[in-house]
Amino acid sequence: MEDCNISNTNPTSLVTPSSSSYHPALSVTNVKSLIPLVLDVDKVEYTPWATLFRSTAKVYKVLDHIDPQAKKQEVDYNVWEQLDAIVLQWIYGTISTHFLLKILDEKAMAMTTWNRLSEIF
Repeated sequence: MEDCNISNTNPTSLVTPSSSSYHPALSVTNVKSLIPLVLDVDKVEYTPWATLFRSTAKVYKVLDHIDPQAKKQEVDYNVWEQLDAIVLQWIYGTISTHFLLKILDEKAMAMTTWNRLSEIF
């Protein structure tokens, strides 16, 4: 898998301003109801978990935070940062502690974290 490290890229080049700060991903309060699988070492394989995760990201218009080929959503930079943090929370909340400790990085963006996790598999 090709590494797409956008952590060194200026995210403002990926988004354009919009007049509204509402975004569907802001309404998600329980990602585990949308992604009921917890990726772990023994029980849940990567592919089913990633499939559910990508589907959820697509529905809530944040697929571009984990897939460089996805159409970029037009939001202002502050909303983009908030959405990226939300996607990170989704990732962190749907993986085991074992994997969380392997990928956790306070400066990483969602796509970098997604790629680190996929490289494990």
